[in-house]
Amino acid sequence: MFLVIFGLLGIVYLIIPYLNPFDSLYFDYHDITQPARVSQFFLNLAHLKIPPRMAPNFLFNLSYPVFNFYAPFSYWVSSFFMFLGLDAAAAVEASFSLALILGFIGSFLLFRKYFGKWSAFLSAVVYTTSPYLAVEIFIRGNLGEVWFWALFPWVLYLIKSRKYFLSIIFMHALFTSHNIFSLLAMLLILIFILLQKERKKLLISFFLALLSTAYFWLPFFAEMKYVQAKKIASQTRYFDHFLCLKQLWSSEDWYFGASVPGCKDYMSFKLGKGQVILGILGLGIFFLKKKYKKNKEFLFFSLLSILATFLTLYISQAIWKLFEPFLKIVQFPWRFLLFSIFGLAFFSGFLFESFRSRFLKIFFALFLSLALFFVNKKYFFKPLQPRSEFFQRYLSQKAIEEEMAFKIPEYFTVYSDYNAWREIRKRKIELESRVVKGKGIKVLNERNDLFEKRVIIQLKTPSEVTLGVLYFPFWKVYVDEREIKVDKFDRLGMPIVSLIKGKHIIKVIYSQTILEKISNLVAGFTVLLIRSYKF
Repeated sequence: MFLVIFGLLGIVYLIIPYLNPFDSLYFDYHDITQPARVSQFFLNLAHLKIPPRMAPNFLFNLSYPVFNFYAPFSYWVSSFFMFLGLDAAAAVEASFSLALILGFIGSFLLFRKYFGKWSAFLSAVVYTTSPYLAVEIFIRGNLGEVWFWALFPWVLYLIKSRKYFLSIIFMHALFTSHNIFSLLAMLLILIFILLQKERKKLLISFFLALLSTAYFWLPFFAEMKYVQAKKIASQTRYFDHFLCLKQLWSSEDWYFGASVPGCKDYMSFKLGKGQVILGILGLGIFFLKKKYKKNKEFLFFSLLSILATFLTLYISQAIWKLFEPFLKIVQFPWRFLLFSIFGLAFFSGFLFESFRSRFLKIFFALFLSLALFFVNKKYFFKPLQPRSEFFQRYLSQKAIEEEMAFKIPEYFTVYSDYNAWREIRKRKIELESRVVKGKGIKVLNERNDLFEKRVIIQLKTPSEVTLGVLYFPFWKVYVDEREIKVDKFDRLGMPIVSLIKGKHIIKVIYSQTILEKISNLVAGFTVLLIRSYKF
C-alpha cells in the first residue's frame, strides 16, 4: 500500500498544475474537439438518448453521427464528471487524471504478478512517466488512446488473477476505448488467454465481454457505409509517418506541432532515456538466460514490444506493404509506441528482479523512480491559457455549431458533398437552422428541438421541401403521419421531399435504426447473462 500511495503522489506531482480541473487555466491540443464531444455526449444522456449516437448541435444544429463510430468509453467516464458538476473541459482534465492514476495502479498490480513489489513498483513508474505518454495527453489530447494505455494492464492482471466478473467489465471498457487499439486488443487479449493454463472460463469471459460491446461495434461496421470515414482515412499517408530509430531515444526539442515526413517531426516520439536503458538491459538479460525463454507470457511480452517498436520505424516498410490492407487502418505507425512503453516497463522490472541483494533492489528502485518522476516532469506540461479564452474558442455555442464537425470530417455522410461543406466553411457562411426550406412555403407552426423537429406548412403549389438535418438512417421522416423513405438530398446531405399543394404536417424524429436497437438488445441481454452466469 505504501508503494501505491508513493506512486500516486508522484503522479499528482506530474500533473499539477497542468491537469487541474478546478483552476482558471487550460491548454489546447491537437484533438481539440474532445471537450465539445463530451458536452454533446452528456447532452444525449441528459435527454435519455442512450447510447448516444450523434452530436445534435454539431454542424449548425443539423446533427452529426460521430458517436455511432467513435469508441465511447472515455466519453462515459468524462460524462460522469459532468454529472458531478464539472464543465466539459474540466471533465476532460479529470478523465486524463483518472486514467493516469488507474494506469499506474493497474500496471503495478500486473507486474506484481511476475516480480517482487519493488521491481513491480519501478515497472509501474516506468510505464507512467514515459515522455510519449505526455505527448498523448498534452500534445495530441487523445483521450481514447490514454484510456487504452490505462486499461490494458488491468485486463491482463484480471485475466492472470482469474477474476472473471471484473475481467469482463474491464475487457468491455478496453474494447470500447479506442477504435483501432480496441480491435488490436481483442486479438492480443485472446492470445494472452490462450497462454493461460485454465482457459475455458476465461474464454467465456472474453466472448461475453465482446458481446457486451455489440451496441457499439455492430452499428460501427454495418453503418460505416453511410459516412465518409474510409475515404477520409485513406487520404492519410501512413508511409509519411514512420520514425527513425534515433527519435525513440531523443528529439532535438520539445515541440507541440505535428508528425511530418522524415526524421525531424514537430512533435517528440522519444520513449525516455531511463525507460529505454532499463528496458533494453532487462530484455537483454531475458534473452541471455535460457530458462526464461520457456515462459510463454514473457516471450509474448517480448515479441509484442519488439514487433510494435519495429513497426514504427522506416525499416518496417516492407512489412507494412505486405500487410497494407490491415495495417493502414492504424494511419500513424508511431501509434504502436504505446506497446513499446509497456514492453520497456515490463523488462525494467525483469532487470531488477535479477538483483540478488534486497537492499540494492530497494535502493535503486526508489532512486530511479524518483529520478524518473523528476526528470520527466518537464514533459508533462503545456503552455496554459485562461479557461474563458479556451471556452470562447472551442466550447462556445458558435464553435460547437460551426467548427467542431470540420475538425473530424470523416463522419460527414455519403449523402453530402464534403467539398460543398468546405466551401461553406471557407466563406464563413452561417446556415440558418430551420425545419424546412424551399420556395413558396408558408410556415404555420414550427418546433425545432434537438431530437425532434415538427412543422406545419401551407404550399400554394406542388413543391420540393428541404428538411433541416444532416441525413442519417436514424432520422425518421413523417409526412402527414405517414413515414416516408428518403432518397433525394441536396448537396449538403439534407433530405428533400416532394409534396403536393396544400397543408402538410412534417416530422423529423431521431429514432435508432433497427440494427442499432438489435445491437442494444444483444448488449443488454449479455449484461443480464453475465450477472446470472456462475463462474
